[in-house]
Amino acid sequence: MNRIKIMIVDDDQDILNLLKLNIDNEKFKVYLESNAFRASRAIALLEPEVIILDWHFERSLGDRVLERAGYLLNTHKGAKALPYSPMNIITFSSTSEKEISIVESPYFQSVGHLDKSLDLFSLKNQLQNYLLEVQSRLEAVEPLVIPRGYKNLYEEGLVFYSKNCTKNTQSLLGHAVFMASEIESKTLICEGIDSKTDLEQLILEVDDYATLFCEADDFKQNKFIHLVLVSKSKLNSDSSLLILRSKSIKSLKFEKSVDELMENLKTNGENPSLIKQAA
Repeated sequence: MNRIKIMIVDDDQDILNLLKLNIDNEKFKVYLESNAFRASRAIALLEPEVIILDWHFERSLGDRVLERAGYLLNTHKGAKALPYSPMNIITFSSTSEKEISIVESPYFQSVGHLDKSLDLFSLKNQLQNYLLEVQSRLEAVEPLVIPRGYKNLYEEGLVFYSKNCTKNTQSLLGHAVFMASEIESKTLICEGIDSKTDLEQLILEVDDYATLFCEADDFKQNKFIHLVLVSKSKLNSDSSLLILRSKSIKSLKFEKSVDELMENLKTNGENPSLIKQAA
């Protein structure tokens, strides 16, 4: 099982660091965010399984962060009827748990509350108990049913985005760009880009998301994504200038089919285990 993604949202850097130090890095991958607006966007793109949320955040309540994230998620997922799993919220505040009400949303569910007045030992134990509960919830979730033809992609853990909204093969593009930016190969595979207009739009969106992650996670490198298009259309002649104009895409190559892509990976001796899934 891949490491569970945790996003800690708090405007106090010392608290962010303290909580991160008390989470097992072998089981969990921790992301820190101290800005409310960026936190909402990052939650919508990353879809972390766990969010530890400071309830009194930047002179407002934590539910504003969730409201904005829910709006962004609904814009992407609701309009396209994409699958999703609710994210587990652990609130963190000196306020009584009875005074906290999580915004009603299909994207979020409450796990519990951490009291900031607790001593470090008690806080750590309570946090560990909540994370064990989340692990149990996630283990009980039925695995995705992978349609035939995409099975190899998922088995090899490829970062894959399909413009066609096929259930269980579609990843949010922002999520896919983020995953591609984190892995060693920096490779993003896209399907359903069949015209110059589609390609122009894809490049604009990839650049926008890459810029977001540069701001949020201090990615200072431009042109770091290697884009692979699975398409039978003849876009090669139109693509060179578009890639030159891109802020984030370093290279572009074409494959006619998923099977051809997998065969070329093996022929070229590339190691698919370097690439992660963005489902």
